[in-house]
Amino acid sequence: MFLFQSWTAKIQEKKLAARKIEVSEIGWTIQLPLNFTLSSLVEAQKSYERSVNRMGQPSPNSIYRTGNITILFSAHADKLNQIASSYSSIKGFSPNQIHFTREDCQDRLIRLFSQIPQAQIERSSNICNVGEVSFEQSSFLIVRNGKPVFCMEYIYQVVGEVELSFSMTYNNETHRQSMFKCLAKSTFANMRSASI
Repeated sequence: MFLFQSWTAKIQEKKLAARKIEVSEIGWTIQLPLNFTLSSLVEAQKSYERSVNRMGQPSPNSIYRTGNITILFSAHADKLNQIASSYSSIKGFSPNQIHFTREDCQDRLIRLFSQIPQAQIERSSNICNVGEVSFEQSSFLIVRNGKPVFCMEYIYQVVGEVELSFSMTYNNETHRQSMFKCLAKSTFANMRSASI
């Protein structure tokens, strides 16, 4: 029995290690939920490009413009329950340009979701913790015929010299909780965050 438990524990450790992502540039580590499948960086980049094509290109002054984005990871439980992250350099960008970038991204999301037949979009803003850092959170709840279909979260903050951002979609409370829990439990080696 002890050997079986030891073997099971080692398998669990390997599974957890495979879902641990370390971003040395900003000293950040995250452990992805066990029930999520990690995509390759090539797949994550393609997924990001598909999203941009659906949303429309960002403004030329945006920090999210092509060539300034580094994809960190993309993981999914299924088609509607996903989490992805990227960062963008903010070197040479003013606080106004960073703020405009965020507004531009939200406007493009609204235009995208407005194309869903008979859908209503309920927007809200909040603060969520990523590690011990407070991030801004913009939520887009898509409702059709009075019932929620899915929710998309756009979460962002300046950390050091980059803007670290996340996109999450979910239609399942268990998956929502597991994604927010992995963000909250993530760690920063040093706390160089600055709110814009």
